[in-house]
Amino acid sequence: ITIENLRNEIQASDEAIDAYLKKLNVITINGHLRLLDFDFRTKLIEYIISIISIQDWSKDNIPIDKCATEMREICPKYVAKQFLEQIGTISSDDNSISLNKNTISTHYALDLLRNLEKMKLSEFMTCWRECVPAEFPIDLEQLKEFVIMSEGTISYIDIDNLSEKANERIKTLFSRKNNWTLSELEPFLSSLTTSNAEFNSLLATHTRCILKDGQKYYVPKYG
Repeated sequence: ITIENLRNEIQASDEAIDAYLKKLNVITINGHLRLLDFDFRTKLIEYIISIISIQDWSKDNIPIDKCATEMREICPKYVAKQFLEQIGTISSDDNSISLNKNTISTHYALDLLRNLEKMKLSEFMTCWRECVPAEFPIDLEQLKEFVIMSEGTISYIDIDNLSEKANERIKTLFSRKNNWTLSELEPFLSSLTTSNAEFNSLLATHTRCILKDGQKYYVPKYG
């Protein structure tokens, strides 16, 4: 599919479409949209971090053209430029980017978790801290759309693989964890609704509340 096809089919502004494609790590190759593989993105990020160190560039002022040229050994320059724009904020003159530290640290966190069933939370936090540059933040809040935390462990969950049917999605979530807080459930259910009223109705239909140690939790309504 081409970007023109997408804009003709979807009722949204060009800016909204571009932002969504950026979030999905989609680039344009010969006019067609292509999704960058996770492992390839890892390779690109590691290469960029290495170049920044070698060139002694500020992570807040990375020259796009020069960096893309340095990356020509692992990908075409036009691919490198698009990827750089995905992982950073472009300057007003369009010549440089400020690396998005949250984007990078989140990627490394998912790289640790995505091929494991689960990991001890304390061990994960130690490994995560060691993976990213010292000045990059590591905060579990960054991962709320990607992980499930339960009984001192953390595990990866791919929201794109969850059913679009509310009952099936909720069944899957509760098969992974018995009790959920509202803030934990929200990232995985909000895309199924268009308003707070609809979201609350979904919860009322499929879950019930319990109190545990003064904290409100949601559990399956039936079974």
